[in-house]
Amino acid sequence: MNNQATQCEAFELAALRRTRSALDPAEESRLEAHLRACAPCREFAATLEATSVAMSSHARSATAALDWERVRTGFVARRRAERNQRLRGLGAILLLVGIIGWSLGPAAGATFAALALALIGVGYWRLVRPQLRRAQAVATLNTDMLAFYRADLDQEIRGLKGARQLVVVLALLFALNAIFMLGHVVREQLLGHDFPNVRSYVATFITFALVGGAMWLRGRAVLPRLERERAELGQ
Repeated sequence: MNNQATQCEAFELAALRRTRSALDPAEESRLEAHLRACAPCREFAATLEATSVAMSSHARSATAALDWERVRTGFVARRRAERNQRLRGLGAILLLVGIIGWSLGPAAGATFAALALALIGVGYWRLVRPQLRRAQAVATLNTDMLAFYRADLDQEIRGLKGARQLVVVLALLFALNAIFMLGHVVREQLLGHDFPNVRSYVATFITFALVGGAMWLRGRAVLPRLERERAELGQ
């Protein structure tokens, strides 16, 4: 009796798994053979199938009832706000670096301006353009909720991975600033002057460190979670 109950429990679990995904052929064959011979398990499997169909129908009805146009509109507006925020942040970096560079002289100013423009270009390419593509993708989605979330997560993950290149640019600017500062100090010392004022260089160090560090930490904190969520959603 106990052996029969144990076998039924195993087949009940197999019937439950079948409502979620297809069984392999051998297990499917064993389950069907058991259901033909066991009335209680056959009734249990029929109840599971009916429940699964009812839940799927309810989920489709709930999804169809959503105001997807409103969802898309709100989503696109949010992405536009994020894009504008990124542009303002990059513009602020450009302004700050330009002011610091020109305070050191025309040559240094031109160099810093060129590097800042390169930073803006990389930032636009890796951070802003993905947001534009993201909004366009959302505008063409149908009412498949999983497709909606997959597209959203894919774009978010690509944007975070792209931000790593921006961090590399910041690191290069950081190193170049250090070279400029050391060269300035050595030159002033060789000319017999007092130790030069390097506050502008230090301010630039702090700017690059704060911006780059914040971007790096955000990627480390958010990217693993998003990748786990995306893996759970499947293809």
